[in-house]
Amino acid sequence: MAQLESQIDPRSEMFSENSQGYERLLEIWSDRMGEATAGGRQSLVDRHHARGKILVRDRIDRLIDPGTAFLEFSPLAAWGQYKNELPSAGIVTGIGIVSGTPCVIIANDGRRALDLLEGQPNIDLIIMDVMMPVMNGYETTKRIREHKLFWDIPIIALTAKAMPEDKAKCMAAGASDYLAKPVDEMTLLSMLRVWLYR
Repeated sequence: MAQLESQIDPRSEMFSENSQGYERLLEIWSDRMGEATAGGRQSLVDRHHARGKILVRDRIDRLIDPGTAFLEFSPLAAWGQYKNELPSAGIVTGIGIVSGTPCVIIANDGRRALDLLEGQPNIDLIIMDVMMPVMNGYETTKRIREHKLFWDIPIIALTAKAMPEDKAKCMAAGASDYLAKPVDEMTLLSMLRVWLYR
């Protein structure tokens, strides 16, 4: 069998400079991964908690079945979006087990969610936060309903408001069901069972 001969000299100055450069890059990306998975800078996380809000990855942990893993596709997919002024402001996308069923889970940013839906037409259910950056949940829901592949996909709308007109607005946009925040876990799980096994 023919062997390829390398022209790389591991004792050369260029090799040493390249190696040091890659090690610095690895440190930078490791730090960014740690910050992203922690939910952002500590000051932003503290401010988020002070407002009574739950970080996006904590929400996912509460959604998926206890003791199961969440396979996150790319924690740094949207690094730097919104000037990193929102806790965990990246696009959190992955696969998790909900009521025994593998689900693709997408969190944050309505426009990005539409793009992901185009590439993943076999998604079974959407939990739609009404208050999202870039494109809110009402507009995102309307756009999904306009798509011929997703006109009947179950969409559960989440909103911080519990007024009758807010529920009406969600349903008018095309939501299948509605939950007010803070979300009661058992109610959410009950809804998921209804819509996933209909």
